[in-house]
Amino acid sequence: MRIALIDDNKTILKINEVMLRKEKHINENDKIEVFEEIKDLSNDTISYFINEFDLIVCDHDLGVGKVNGLDFLKKVIEVEPNKYCVLLTGNDSLLMKAKTAISKNISYIVKNNDKNGGTIFKLGEIISKVRKEA
Repeated sequence: MRIALIDDNKTILKINEVMLRKEKHINENDKIEVFEEIKDLSNDTISYFINEFDLIVCDHDLGVGKVNGLDFLKKVIEVEPNKYCVLLTGNDSLLMKAKTAISKNISYIVKNNDKNGGTIFKLGEIISKVRKEA
């Protein structure tokens, strides 16, 4: 399985990668690639992520003046409706949930929400689902 992790926070990127391995949600054959930003919403950028990854995990807020994760994932789903995507966010509002409901393949996870199973546990569940359907 090929997984893209996208977050402007290097620490969160590293923690997510390490914890996914530690909790055995990914194995030695899986490829994880980390990105600190999405440069643009061009066809080349979208095509790269669609063609190179089975699962795209993206933070919502990628920095001031940068492409945001939801816009990026919406574009990915617009081009490839069956691509599995996860939006990580600190925003637990109904509006955010409604915005992510545009596709059955965009999952919505509130970061560090341990009362709901935690980010890594939920990512692990999604990885298992994608692995079974691949």
